[in-house]
Order: sequence, then C-alpha cells, then structure tokens
Amino acid sequence: MKTIEIFCDGSGTTWDKSAGYGWVICVDGAFKAEGYGHIPLGTNNDAEVAAAINGMMNAIALLARIKADAAFFQGAGSLFSHQDYTVKLCSDSQLTLGWASGKYRYKDESRISRINVLKNLFSRLNAEAVWIKGHSGHEWNERCDALASFGRTGEMPKPKRKKKIAI
Repeated sequence: MKTIEIFCDGSGTTWDKSAGYGWVICVDGAFKAEGYGHIPLGTNNDAEVAAAINGMMNAIALLARIKADAAFFQGAGSLFSHQDYTVKLCSDSQLTLGWASGKYRYKDESRISRINVLKNLFSRLNAEAVWIKGHSGHEWNERCDALASFGRTGEMPKPKRKKKIAI
C-alpha cells in the first residue's frame, strides 16, 4: 500500500488583507507536486482551508493520472483502486484538520460552503488528519509555509540560515 501525504499551510492576518496558501504532495515520502495561490481578502483560516482544499483536489487529479496510467499499461482490467493508497492530510492547523474530519463544527453561514467542500474532499479520499507542529523544521511544512507566504506577498522568503557550530 502506498501513502499519499498532502501538506498544506496558509498565510494571512485579518479579513481585510490578502492571504496566500501553499500545498505539497508526496507519495511514499517522495515529492510529486506543489502549488500555491493568492486570496485578495482573507484570514489565515481562509488560507489554511484553501490550502487543504487545493492540495486534496490535486491529490485526486494525481490519483486519476495514476489510474489512467495503470489502465494503459495493464489493460482495461486494471486492479487499481483508492484502497491501494493511504491518504494523509498534514497541517499545522488543528482547526482546519478538525473541520475536515468533522471533529469540529463550523457555524459561520458565509463560509460554510467552503467547509463542506473541505469535508467532502477529506471523506472522498478517506483521508487521515495528521497534525504537524508549525515552524518546527519539518521539510514539507516549511515548504508549504514559504509557498503560502509567496502566495500572499508575491515574494519568496529567504531560507533561514543554520548557525554554524564552532569547533
């Protein structure tokens, strides 16, 4: 069984300012795809949800390509199914993961349709929610953070330099 990990992160402040989001997809730990986007007006939570939705939509597209390739190479009787994959939605936002999994309820009528899209994609992928501590040095979470920042500001953040240890 293969594992698909969808890493996602958002970057935003208040509803009256721009926000950005980023996502990365890995299969069995290997990088497969990434993306980012800009939201003209949105909160950090709006950006976190957009990152998760876009990441999961791209994972579905990736699975469709894998299925098409399998059918081409193995014939129409391919045994491929979504059960061949474990899907993990990985985020530093416990709130987004809680909304996606149904653990948390969402009541704001103005954004409920986006939360429903999030929940439906999560369910369609039969995904598992995985929390990652933000800004802890996790390679793919840090990449999503940089992509989200780029989506918000249009400028890619400079990599943090590691301190050299004197010997």
